Amino acid sequence: MKREEYNYWLSNVNNIGPRKIEMLLQGFGSAEGVFHASRVALEEAKKSSQLEGGTRLSDTDIDALVQNRDKKLVHENYEKLAKNGI
Repeated sequence: MKREEYNYWLSNVNNIGPRKIEMLLQGFGSAEGVFHASRVALEEAKKSSQLEGGTRLSDTDIDALVQNRDKKLVHENYEKLAKNGI
């Protein structure tokens, strides 16, 4: 997948908003890094995550990140948007 597709994926995971995305990008370096992070690595990020205002990763967030790793689907959806100029 292209970098843009990884970014598209991360921005479309349920319950993962801008603050959590920022935290994940800081921890894993890129959306691709988050995509390929093991569940164990995400659990470690959960333990160390505490954003201002109490925002942190939940078990539900980790499940959503892991369960939505379908490269083919991400690519297809991204291409549909690109073809329509979105």
